[in-house]
Formats: sequence, structure tokens, C-alpha cells
Amino acid sequence: MIGWLEHWWAGDPGTAFSDFAGLAGLLLTTLALLWAWWHTRCRVIWCYRPGRHPVRGTTWKVCPNHHTLNHHTALHRKHDAKHPDRLGHGESWTTAPGPDEAPSVSPAAAVVAIADRGPATQP
Repeated sequence: MIGWLEHWWAGDPGTAFSDFAGLAGLLLTTLALLWAWWHTRCRVIWCYRPGRHPVRGTTWKVCPNHHTLNHHTALHRKHDAKHPDRLGHGESWTTAPGPDEAPSVSPAAAVVAIADRGPATQP
């Protein structure tokens, strides 16, 4: 075993670390690319295309090929069964005001505040 390792490392102590670092870097890069693909893919089974169109009420997206009412309906049912309490794209949880309570921020003021973020947040 040691002889094989010495042959693989060409007998130079400096190459052992560089070979390991090169393989580790390649492995980590491959895993990062696979992770990114997995989390941005179309959610229809066996589809490898990138998802571009969000399915309303879910956190999933579908590709242009599966951007149909049938696929969206089936995925929405599947998402609700798998994640009954998860909010979808653009949804936010807020408490409904009671009969004697007024909302802390009026809906009109919230719209203005969201629309006018000022030059500090502009790219």
C-alpha cells in the first residue's frame, strides 16, 4: 500500500497534499453544482430542465415545458400534502386583527413603504 501511494505521489512529499487538494476541490465543486441544479430544477418527476415558472402557493418552480394547468394543479396538491404549513412564493404570515384591534400598519401605508424604498436600496 505504501509503495503504491509513493508511486502515485511520485515520491515527492509536496505532491501528496496538492493531489488531495485538487481532488477535494473537484469533488466540492461537483457537489456544489449538483446542489444548485437540484434546488433550481423543474419539480416534475424525471425532468432535468431548470424551473423558471413558480407554482402559486408553493415554493416550487416548473420549466416552460411543464408550465401547464394540469402540472401546476398536480404539483400544488403534492406540495400541500407534503408541506401543509409552508407558505409559498410571495406569501407572508400575519395575524388577523381582532374585532376591537386596528392593524398596526394600514395596508395603504405598507404599499407605499414597500414601493418607496429610497435610493439607499437601489442598485
